[in-house]
This record gives sequence, structure tokens and C-alpha cells, in this order.
Amino acid sequence: MLSTLKKIYYTPGTDRVSAGLSPIAKQHYSSNSGGSLVLDSEGQLSLKIASLCEGYTLAHPEMLAYNPIEGLDGADIADVLEDQNNGTGDDVGKIWNDFANRLIRTSAIALKESGLPYHLDNLYWAVIGDTFLFDRIAPRLPKPEGMERYKRISIDYRINEFVYLQEKMQSSIRHVASTWISTLRENKWLSNWVVCEKGDVSAADVCRGATIGINLPESEFGGGAARIVFALATKRVNREIKAHRDSRKNDPDMTPVLLVTGEEQELLTEGFATPQKPENQLDLLGQQQDFAS
Repeated sequence: MLSTLKKIYYTPGTDRVSAGLSPIAKQHYSSNSGGSLVLDSEGQLSLKIASLCEGYTLAHPEMLAYNPIEGLDGADIADVLEDQNNGTGDDVGKIWNDFANRLIRTSAIALKESGLPYHLDNLYWAVIGDTFLFDRIAPRLPKPEGMERYKRISIDYRINEFVYLQEKMQSSIRHVASTWISTLRENKWLSNWVVCEKGDVSAADVCRGATIGINLPESEFGGGAARIVFALATKRVNREIKAHRDSRKNDPDMTPVLLVTGEEQELLTEGFATPQKPENQLDLLGQQQDFAS
């Protein structure tokens, strides 16, 4: 669970950033309390926060390079894509979602182990095309005995099992999986990020004191694409904190993180929150509208 959930209630028509969010965020920055990740689906929040914090980095597709899946493993990517593309439904739909999730997860693992650029466009081709899989990925894979067991099993499924499913079944699974990825891949505004291997910044940087604002207004980029990028970024931060906690090492560079969003419901979805130790807490500062009578 998230260590702290702060809510700001405001009356419609008020300047909610100035009235509530900005003063609290300013206190965090002025006290040098740690890093911060700002997720802005409206276009103004991240700019307002920029005026409060020295050294603030604004992540916008027209301004700098960013890889939404950098540092994430196949399971993280597959879970976020399924969750954010409303991968739910009846029992039959759930079966197809499970297959699509597994295809993305195992394809991502194979892609990463191959050493090819680990970005969304290559992941798409690893999912959709066996030519890319067998001609580009497979020859570059390390010997199985040198891999961790879960990677070996995952790659074996993608290369040796999936291709022997019935053709119609393969086609249906690929359709679901590729559709999830295409929400980002076919967004013309995100074309640079989809093929980015190494970004100018990483969401994980906020775990070591950086302040980054991801500015993707829904009116410009579409709500679905923005939510997926935000979800992947949040997952990356959680992953970094969890890895630090599990390693039992005292990393002096690790700091608390303030997660700032204009709409808290963008964040409170399945799979986001992981238990945090107090010294590496992840605070959530959001806004929820309260229609006063």
C-alpha cells in the first residue's frame, strides 16, 4: 500500500493548484525532502510545479527523450497494459487477456535478453512478428544454462510453445496484445518515445532526489495513452523502491518520493502500490473534487 495518501478537496471554480496542491508541494521542495514525480494530464499542473522547484525536469515528447518501459521487466509492462486497456470481462474474455498478458511478458523478456533496443516498438514486433523473433531476437539470446530459471521458461514458451498453438488462436492472442501496445505505438505525438532506448531521464531518478514532471495533456495526447505512460512511470518508481528494500542495502542516495497528480484516480489502480519501508516512502499528493452543496 502507499505509505501516505494526501487528499485535497476543493470547490469547483477554485484554482486548485494554487489553493491546495502548490503550497504542500512547495513545502516538500523547500525542505529538500526528496524526489518528486509529477503526472500531468491537464497541461498546467507540471508547469505550476516547475515554478516551485529548482532543477525541475519537464518530460514532454517535443522536449526530451524518454523510454516509458526503461527499467521495467516483462511482467510489469504486461500487467500495466492489461490494466490500463481495461483488460477485464467475462470468463472467456479473461482467458484471452491472460494469454495476451503472457505473450507480452515472455516477448519482453526475450527482447531484453537479446540485447536489442528495449523499447515499445521492438516489443510490438516481438509480439506480432515471428520473423523479428526468429531472425533478430533468437540468434542473440544467451545460452539457456546461463539464464535465471524464470527467464529460461518464459523464452522457451515464446519461441517453442506459442508458435505451435492453433493459428486462429495465435492470431486472436496477438490481436489483443498488439492492440494494447498500439495505444502508445500509434499515437503520433509519442512517436519519439516509442522508439527511445535510453531516455534523457528515467522515472527511477526521482528515487534519488530528482524532480520530474511528465506533461501529457489528454486533449493533446489522448487519455488512454497518457494513463499508460503515467502507470508505467509509477510502476518504475515502485519497482526501484522495492528493489532497494529487498536488497537490504543502505543506499545513501535513496530518498522519499512525492508523487503529484491532478487526478488521484489515475493512480489508484491494481498493481501500482507496493509496501514501502518508512525511510523510502512513496507519498501521494492528489486532488479529488468535492461538489459542495
